[in-house]
Parts: sequence; C-alpha cells; structure tokens
Amino acid sequence: MKLTTPPVWHLENFDLLEPLSSSEKEFLGDQMSHKSYQKGDAIYFPGDTSQTVYFLKEGKVKISSTSSEGKEMILGSFRPGEVFRELAMAGQTERDHIAEAIDNATVCAITAPDFENVLAQIPKLNLRLTKLIGLRLRKIESRLQSLVFKNAPERIKHFIKDMALEYGRDVGTEKEVR
Repeated sequence: MKLTTPPVWHLENFDLLEPLSSSEKEFLGDQMSHKSYQKGDAIYFPGDTSQTVYFLKEGKVKISSTSSEGKEMILGSFRPGEVFRELAMAGQTERDHIAEAIDNATVCAITAPDFENVLAQIPKLNLRLTKLIGLRLRKIESRLQSLVFKNAPERIKHFIKDMALEYGRDVGTEKEVR
C-alpha cells in the first residue's frame, strides 16, 4: 500500500527538526509518507526488513521483544515528537522486535536511503541525529549499570526517577508520571 506524503505541519514539534527552516522541513516532508494506526496495531514485526526511520506525530508507540516463553520486554516507548528506528541508518537490515501503537497513532516514515539523502543535503540534521543516538546510548548504559550494580529497591527508585525526569509533568513542586 502506498502511503501519502505528510503535510509540512506534520513535521512541527519534533526536537530533532527544530533548527530546520520551513523549506528544509518541506524538503524532508517530500521524502516521507504517513499512516495512521489504531490502538493495538503493529507498525512492524520481528523479521521485517529494517529500512525505515519513523517520526511519531500523534499517539504512543512501544517497542518490545517477546521471549520463546511468551514474556514481553519493553525496549522503549515513544511519544509525539520522537523519532524511532533511527538505527536503520546504521545498517541494521532486519528487525528483531515489534513496534505497536499503544494509542491511536500517526506516524511519518522515510526510508534509510532517502533519509541519507536528506542528511547529506541538511548537515545540521545529521549532527542532531548523531546527538540523539548518543543520548539514547547513554540512557541504555545507565540502565545497564543500574541492573548490574544496584539492588532491586535501588533499581526501582532509579527507574521511577528516570521516568519522572523524562515523562513527568510538574504538579506544584512534584512530578506526576502516568
């Protein structure tokens, strides 16, 4: 199924795209397609080819993996304005997890070769993407250190603190996480 090209306003409110001019966003948008998903729909499955980078415009998406015993491990969750599967740019050819809409979602997509072309045309976007990947790597390292060096109560505290900082909303002097 051919997806439709998103209007330029679909690319507003993405931190990654903040420094881009309107014409640069329009150039990027011309290379993209967008699609809506209902809550519970899979965006992709394990084994699918990994040639697409996704920009989440609306809704929420989770990335998870399931063991042979049926246990699910959530690898990440994404909110509007976030990019996921940027590792398609690093040459990963096959997905090893599932992406699922956990709310109704609108997703803009671009193939890795088309995104490489955009990055060549807009160097400041390349730098922003590199910083995003570095930030995600630091988060993974922090979680790994927590698993190795902290006991269960400390890991729970660390997890709650991270979620509050990343997803919390200010309520007076406290943070609320749903």
